[in-house]
Amino acid sequence: MADSVTPVRDLTIPVDVTAPVEITDGVTLVPTPGHTPGHCSVLVESDGASAMITGDALHHPVQIAHPCIGCGADVDGALADRTRRALLDRVADTDTLVVGTHFTAPIAGWVRRHEEGLRLVPDTRDQRAG
Repeated sequence: MADSVTPVRDLTIPVDVTAPVEITDGVTLVPTPGHTPGHCSVLVESDGASAMITGDALHHPVQIAHPCIGCGADVDGALADRTRRALLDRVADTDTLVVGTHFTAPIAGWVRRHEEGLRLVPDTRDQRAG
């Protein structure tokens, strides 16, 4: 604790995450509640491009097609479901790259609507081996 946690804790600045907060140019914390208190995803924007790093809002790409599938660690399953749906609606059919923090390869792609709902179209530039 003394050599690892305390120095980091002492450098932190509490942030009210009840609304989006730009923490530096082009980096915004986006509230994505339901999984854990204060959970946020991270929107990164630069030179006209954007990426949403989902954190624990999405644990598996299947949740894109079926956002009702929760995670056993969600503290509020109904809120987490609403949050996933809102997040997906925000990025669907946009140029925002979605980066699934817990996804195996491909970890990133674009959310697209199709006749059966939503799906992830993988970013073919992602070369990370699963």
